[in-house]
Amino acid sequence: MDPLARTNVVKDATTRFSCRVDLYVKHRPGYPPALIDFLADVCNLRPAHVVADVGSGAGALAEVFLRNGNAVYAIEPNPEMRAAAEHALRGYSRFRSVDAVGERTTLPERSVDLVAVGRAFHWLEPDTALAEFARILKPEGWVVIIAFRRNTASPFLAEYEKLLSSFRTDRGRMRQRRRALDQFLAANAFKTQTLPEERWLGREGLQGLTLSYSTSPAPDDPQAVSLLDAVDALFQKHQRGGEVLVGHDVTIYHKQLGLSDNR
Repeated sequence: MDPLARTNVVKDATTRFSCRVDLYVKHRPGYPPALIDFLADVCNLRPAHVVADVGSGAGALAEVFLRNGNAVYAIEPNPEMRAAAEHALRGYSRFRSVDAVGERTTLPERSVDLVAVGRAFHWLEPDTALAEFARILKPEGWVVIIAFRRNTASPFLAEYEKLLSSFRTDRGRMRQRRRALDQFLAANAFKTQTLPEERWLGREGLQGLTLSYSTSPAPDDPQAVSLLDAVDALFQKHQRGGEVLVGHDVTIYHKQLGLSDNR
């Protein structure tokens, strides 16, 4: 990938969700219920383990681990997202909010059992981030990266994807970056497991999901009105009983870092 394109994608990663926090919290899909069982089986995750949630956003993934009994360091540089997580998770005694970026978490060496990155790895510089993960992980700890990709299997979802592409504000750079990161993870011997996630959405839910994407026009951008008009037309075309089925493929990239990776 062109280094300049990569820089343009990530340079405002700490601010670009500031105007979408409420939309993100309300409308983004949650993590599959099978996630913790998968991590317990494959990564030997136990409630006593300490987790670093890198790019923790508004705290959705952190809460999954907190409910499992884990202590969680939530690493998030965006102040609005971090504040939303601190409010939502204030009742969990094992929650720690950290103002930092994934490449420099500020955590001590060998302090966590698992590093999790949910929907955020494409904002990181991968080589630097992976080196930081190795630094903070205990020997033979795990790195888990979770990516949500929109499913395009149905006629509605295929048309929806095409519509989103026509309004993208990043000129396709994010899509290019995600392909490069897939290659990076494969080259670094990450294994994968894909879990399905789908839900029925009404008109408001589909609108909110659409504007929650970082590549959509900002909610106060005049182009957002045109986008929502097009989304409404598509919704009316495909809705059944006032809802449409929206699916994502949730891919879990996972790798255990050996002793040599932590030195």
